[in-house]
Amino acid sequence: MGSASSVRWHGEEGDETTVLHWHGDTVDVPKGGRLFASSKKTANQAFVLGSALGLQFHAEVGYGELDPWLADKTMTKGLTKKDIAKIREKYAQKNPEAAAPARSLFGAFAVKAADRAHRLRGK
Repeated sequence: MGSASSVRWHGEEGDETTVLHWHGDTVDVPKGGRLFASSKKTANQAFVLGSALGLQFHAEVGYGELDPWLADKTMTKGLTKKDIAKIREKYAQKNPEAAAPARSLFGAFAVKAADRAHRLRGK
């Protein structure tokens, strides 16, 4: 299930980053949604619908958080030791480039969440 592979961000010609995939399922972009990331393996990697964000990869997992996943037999079911080593190696190489888009993504989400909380408090 797990892999580290490139995602192309739509709207930014040629802009790619490596992200962690850990899924066997895929999703369709809902009616009215806008696709903004895809990969060779999964066409619909990320979309926006209104204020909702749908991600089909794990932007929250940095290289430091990867080892517990790779050490868990239920998480790596179906992967060989060679597959696991390959994921670890590729993500170690590519994770630094994934950090900037993740910061941007989570930073924008934090701003929206803080704004919403502020409006809910009525201030």
